[in-house]
Amino acid sequence: MRCAVGDPAPRVRAAAAAAVAQLLEGPATRQYLAAAELRVNPKTGQAVRRNFASLSSTLGDTAVTLHHALVRVIALDPSLSCLPAACRALSTFLDAAPFARLPPELLPNAMAALWKRLQE
Repeated sequence: MRCAVGDPAPRVRAAAAAAVAQLLEGPATRQYLAAAELRVNPKTGQAVRRNFASLSSTLGDTAVTLHHALVRVIALDPSLSCLPAACRALSTFLDAAPFARLPPELLPNAMAALWKRLQE
């Protein structure tokens, strides 16, 4: 994902986003994402951390980080050639992610970034 966010070449960023989309499309990935969970403290809004990190919480951290990176690419990438691949990767993620078990602001943040970019 680092290539999709920070590489100077637009073709590399587009290829990295396309690779992420391909990785998210498989049935095994959907099974792993279905187990993802991230608990948030209602008072602080921060993720609840425990001494032992379960698989579901690790997958939840990974899913939230991937979501933030894809939203950042869509919102801030100056090259329009990267936008279709990033949108496809984000839509594949949104299709597979278990939003009932992840923080509630993820979906509105994604829609706001897409809407802002479409208005440009």
